[in-house]
Amino acid sequence: MSWLFGLLGLILFGPFGAAFGFLLGMLIGQTRIKTSKFSSGAGGPMMEPGKVFPYRVEVMIESLVALAMYVARADQKLFPREKEIIRSFVLSAQFGPDAAISAYMDEVIERYKTEYIDVHFHVRRLSPFLTQQHVQVVLLLCVDVAQADGRIDKDELNSLREICRAFGVPESMLDRFITKKGFTDNEAYEMLGLTPGSSQDEIKKAYRKLALQYHPDRVSASASEEEKKAANEKFILIQKAYDFLSEKK
Repeated sequence: MSWLFGLLGLILFGPFGAAFGFLLGMLIGQTRIKTSKFSSGAGGPMMEPGKVFPYRVEVMIESLVALAMYVARADQKLFPREKEIIRSFVLSAQFGPDAAISAYMDEVIERYKTEYIDVHFHVRRLSPFLTQQHVQVVLLLCVDVAQADGRIDKDELNSLREICRAFGVPESMLDRFITKKGFTDNEAYEMLGLTPGSSQDEIKKAYRKLALQYHPDRVSASASEEEKKAANEKFILIQKAYDFLSEKK
C-alpha cells in the first residue's frame, strides 16, 4: 500500500489534504498497529475493530482528526474552513469509497466537537508510525487548521505548543510553519515550476508531481542527513506554495 496512497499525489480535495493523505498512506502501508497498545480509554472510545475500515486505518484517522480538532476548538469556535482542511486531509488518502470515508470522518469530527480530547493519548497512538519528518507534517496540518481564519490566537498557539511537547519536539519548530504567506504570486508559481496565470488544475498536477518527488519517504535510504533535510525543506516549501496559490483561486 503506497504511503498515504500517494497521499500527496492523490490530493483532490483541497490545498492541505494531499500532503497529509500521502503521509497517512505511507505510514499505514509501512507499519502495523499492535492493537493491544491502543485499547479504548482516555481520549474517547473507538469504533469496533474492522467495523468500517481496517482497525489501523481507524486509529490513524481518529487520532489525526482528534489533534486537528483540538487546535480547531482552542478558540471556542469551529470555522467551516477548519473542517474543510480536516476533511480534505482524510478524503485525499482514498481509503475506500468516498461516501463511506466521508460518513466515518464526519462522525469523528462531530464527536470531537464536544468530547474531551487527550492530546497525549492520541500522540501515543500515532507515535509508532511517525518519523521526525512525519511529525513535522502533522504539525503543519495543525498549523494550517489554526490559521484557517487568517490568524492564530493565544489559545490556538498554546494548543500547538502542547502538541509539540507531547511529541517531544521543540516548540521552536512551529516558527517554520507559522506565517506561511511569505510568497509573491510569481515566487509561488516558480516554486511549482509554473508560469503565472496557470489554472487550478495545472497547479494541482504540478503539486502532486513535486510532492511525490520530494516527500521525505521518497528519499533514498542511502541519502545523507543533509540530503534528507534538504528534501524535507523543499517538500514544505512546495506545500506552502500550493496553499498560497490555492487560497487565491
